[in-house]
Amino acid sequence: MKKILVILVGGTICSSADESGVLSVSESSGSLLLSSFKNSASPFADEAEFTLTENLMLLSENLTVESWNKIIDVYRKYTKNEQFDGVIFA
Repeated sequence: MKKILVILVGGTICSSADESGVLSVSESSGSLLLSSFKNSASPFADEAEFTLTENLMLLSENLTVESWNKIIDVYRKYTKNEQFDGVIFA
């Protein structure tokens, strides 16, 4: 079993449409994304254990040096006492 850290940054992959069809960053999208993967027909669906971080709710077009530092802080927080086989920034 591979241990994968998923750092939820926000952006397109963590966006969802509201009732009007307008996309915005959603706190629940990361969980929905992983749930969809786990329930998919992928032959790898049962080969990974995911750890989700809090969603930073950042859109890539709004990233600043402060944003990158925040992402690095989250990475360090989650990898300080735990080993992961991979990291996904979503």
